[in-house]
Amino acid sequence: MKVVNKFYVSGGRLKLIVVIIILLSTGLYFYLNQPKTKPPAEVFMGMSGTPEYFKDLLTRAKKQDPEAYEEALLRAEKGNSRTKEAAAESLSYYEDEKALNSLEKLFLDPNERVRIRAIKAISNLQSEERKNILLDFYHKDQFSDREEVHLWSSLLRVSKEKEISDLALEHLIYLLKNSKEEKVQALSVSYMIHYLPKNNQIIETFEDYIQDYKYNTPLANIIRFLGSKKNSIYMDNMKNLVDVGSFDVHLSIIETLHLSCPKNRKEVLKKIILLYLTKSRELKSLTRTLSYHGELGKNIAEELGIIAEREFRQDMCSHY
Repeated sequence: MKVVNKFYVSGGRLKLIVVIIILLSTGLYFYLNQPKTKPPAEVFMGMSGTPEYFKDLLTRAKKQDPEAYEEALLRAEKGNSRTKEAAAESLSYYEDEKALNSLEKLFLDPNERVRIRAIKAISNLQSEERKNILLDFYHKDQFSDREEVHLWSSLLRVSKEKEISDLALEHLIYLLKNSKEEKVQALSVSYMIHYLPKNNQIIETFEDYIQDYKYNTPLANIIRFLGSKKNSIYMDNMKNLVDVGSFDVHLSIIETLHLSCPKNRKEVLKKIILLYLTKSRELKSLTRTLSYHGELGKNIAEELGIIAEREFRQDMCSHY
């Protein structure tokens, strides 16, 4: 009786099976390793709108990455307020007309944070076209004080023309004197100091402001500026500032005493520090600068029983 091996496969069939297995394996390999097309947001790290997403989008935009470009254009048009902010910052690193038009549209976005981000971002690169976009927005006169203060900062960044500097200075001074928002006043001062530090009109404005006794955050920034220049109007008004100033004002005076070096420096140091002896947080901030006054600072610390935060250096006023 003939015995049939049910597992027997002829040579021809075996070759066919091997070929089929190879073909299937090759097809599976290429399927698993083919490039995958992702939706725009998934090209970037993190979920859309997260800090990781913003960071990755911006990093790529700075390198003129085409995927970041398309993603920023899309989010500027259809994103929420957070992704529109990311889009505004990213689009500012592309010079083509489409990117600048999209960025300019965000100047009129319903969300103020988006508008401000776009106004600030457009000055990341300098060009005549960017200057004109900002000037066109200025002439439309459709902005809040918060937007305007950043508008002038951006114009000062993109243009060094005297006409622009004069116009910006006029409006920053107006915002300092007339805005009802303390943050806007403080930014006005900061931008004037940063971009136009040698302008005599700024110094005169600050001198007037010192004498008006408007004791708030902008005044503290002005004190730091005038104190570092040993301004005579500031020196004459220092006693009044010490008598009625806030902590921010006192801190700014202390921080510049080693630069202004008034004759009554020891008296001023002691008087301010004594006001905060029982307030450890404020006292710590004030006493950090004692190290700049050398032996004078060391003597005051010992006299008032204060532990100095830093090692005492040579008296800075000895350089003047």
